[in-house]
Amino acid sequence: MLWTNALRLAGLALLCAICAAPVSSPASAQQSAPVQTPAPETPAEPAQPEAPTVVPIEVPERPALVARGKAKWDDGFKAITDAFVTLRAEAEKEKLEVGGKPVAVFIQSDDEGFTYEAMLPLAAEPRSGATFSGSVTAGKSPGGQALKFEHRGAYDDIESTYEAIAAYLDEKGLSARDELIEEFVNETIGSDDTNLAVDIYVLLK
Repeated sequence: MLWTNALRLAGLALLCAICAAPVSSPASAQQSAPVQTPAPETPAEPAQPEAPTVVPIEVPERPALVARGKAKWDDGFKAITDAFVTLRAEAEKEKLEVGGKPVAVFIQSDDEGFTYEAMLPLAAEPRSGATFSGSVTAGKSPGGQALKFEHRGAYDDIESTYEAIAAYLDEKGLSARDELIEEFVNETIGSDDTNLAVDIYVLLK
């Protein structure tokens, strides 16, 4: 599963307890005050993933322009957003009406990277005779019963959202399809921009 690989690559946070230094009192030539030894501090509890907001939803299939590609994990954000630019240019060239926010569908992954399909939903099927450049084709976005989760923050930090998703699915005993949809509610120029909003749709078996 995509989130399994994301979690495997994510760094684990290390929590350290800070020990207080011993406190000493001033000493005179005749008498020394006893040294006060502070009680050891209780180690902090490991942070737990924040419970995600979950919305059951039926995701409809929609006509879309599709650009399939492969990317390394470190280059994934740029590859996907560059594909969105390409898809918009093709839609404009063929005078096609856009029918929704762009999405990335993750269909396979491993430790090195992932295979994806960047999609731009359309308001209607492309007209007969429409031609597209490069790897762009006409297709449909995946649909079905799903759970919608929200990621708000930098794309660099999306692993924490997938961690919460994985914990939720495990707790509820749910099985997901291999396809995973990220809908870019807004877009940014960099993966470290904290203003990014992505809705994640986990399609259920």
